[in-house]
Amino acid sequence: MKMSLTEALAKLKLYNKKVEKATNVSEKEWLMDYVKGEAAKGELTHLTYKELKDVAEARLQKVTALIENRNKLKGAIAQANALTKVNVAGKDYTIVQAIERKNSIYLEREFLDILKNQVFVIKNKVSEINERAQQKANDIVEAQVQAEVKNKKTEEVEALYNLIYNKNKAEILDPLNIEKMVEDMEEEIELFEQEVDVALSIINAKTEIEVDI
Repeated sequence: MKMSLTEALAKLKLYNKKVEKATNVSEKEWLMDYVKGEAAKGELTHLTYKELKDVAEARLQKVTALIENRNKLKGAIAQANALTKVNVAGKDYTIVQAIERKNSIYLEREFLDILKNQVFVIKNKVSEINERAQQKANDIVEAQVQAEVKNKKTEEVEALYNLIYNKNKAEILDPLNIEKMVEDMEEEIELFEQEVDVALSIINAKTEIEVDI
C-alpha cells in the first residue's frame, strides 16, 4: 500500500487508538475463563470451552494483526524520516533531524538566554565603572583647574582628564565575539522556528512510502 507520510502519520494515530482499545478489554472479552464444578459454564463469559476458544482466537488474531500493522507503519515512517532530506532556513536536515531540533530547540534558547545575560551584565558593569571613572576625572580636573586657573591650558586639562580616566576605566573583553554570536544565534533560531513546521508539512505531503498492511 502506497501513501504519503502525511497519510501515514494520520493512519498511525488511528492504529494507536485501535491497539489501545483492542488491548484495554473488559472481563467479558478476556482470552481465558474459569469454571466451577464438573459441568459448570464459565462464570465470566458464560461460553462453552469451544466458544471461548473460537472467540479468544479471533480476539488474539485481531490484536496481533493491529500491533503488527502498526509496527510496520511506524517502521516505514521512521525509515523515511531517517532518509528524506528537508531544507529549513537554508540548512539541510533529514526529517528526523529537523523534528529532533524542533523538539529540543528549547535547549538552544536556554543557552542563548545565558549568553544574552552575560552580555547584559558585563556591558552594564563596564558602563557603571566608566561613569565613575568619568566622574573621578572630572572632579580632579575641576579641582586642579580651580587651583591653577591662570596657568592651565586646554591641552593640559585634557591630558590630565585622559590620564585619570584611562587609569580607572574598564573595557569589555570578548575574545569569542559573544555579542555577535548572540545576534546570529537568535536570528538563526527564530528563522528555524518560523519555517520548520511548514517545511515538514510540505515534505510529508510529497514523500511517499509503501507498507504491506
